[in-house]
Amino acid sequence: MQLSLPISDLATDARDMSSELAPVLAEELEVLHLRLAEAIGEPIDLVPTNNRSRMLSWNREESGLLRVRLQRLYARADEQTIEAVGRYIRSGDLSARKLVRAYATKVGDQLKPMRRTRIGSPLGESHDLRAYLEQQNREHFDGQFRGQIGWSRRTSGRRRRSIRLGSWNVERNLIRIHPVLDDGWVPDYVLRFVVFHELLHAIMGSQQHRGRRVFHTAAFRDREQSHPDFNRAEGWIHDHLDALLAY
Repeated sequence: MQLSLPISDLATDARDMSSELAPVLAEELEVLHLRLAEAIGEPIDLVPTNNRSRMLSWNREESGLLRVRLQRLYARADEQTIEAVGRYIRSGDLSARKLVRAYATKVGDQLKPMRRTRIGSPLGESHDLRAYLEQQNREHFDGQFRGQIGWSRRTSGRRRRSIRLGSWNVERNLIRIHPVLDDGWVPDYVLRFVVFHELLHAIMGSQQHRGRRVFHTAAFRDREQSHPDFNRAEGWIHDHLDALLAY
């Protein structure tokens, strides 16, 4: 099932949307996951997206788990709207559908299609890097980082043997994240850890050792492994490496 835009038969709420359009933080998405699971009445796999044309879709996995793809700005929706999303998914209730579409219209009219700049826009098709940067910078570095973040350019060609999921450019004060991670199937905790890894490079820098620059020092590795998502993020990347390399 899916809910698409544009929807021309509903009036748009004209109130200020600035709070809705601010980057949605990981904490808000976790709360949205809980709210929506409660509204549906069963555990779900929530995939937050930045999709403008398809705000809501869902399907039942072979395991029986319900997977819901939902525009991440629904994290800012009121309880009536979230309850309506749950009711619409459960039963296709038409009155619930109208409320869900009303919020989709309000949000959709404010969103702009993504355009990548030379340095790479932080707003991707499924993930907004600004939210991850803000959270990781605040929680682990006391807001020390003052640079930028963006998605790398998409490239095509022969199958690669290795892949850099992130990079830190000290001259440009810029973190780049590989666009292979800009997909709804990539868990938020992987993005959190990759962004943290690059922030760690930016904050810790490098050391000189026997005439060469060393980035992954023992101190770096110790701090990296202290991140709460280290084990499961590394495990996910290892388990999905073939798919990442085939991008």
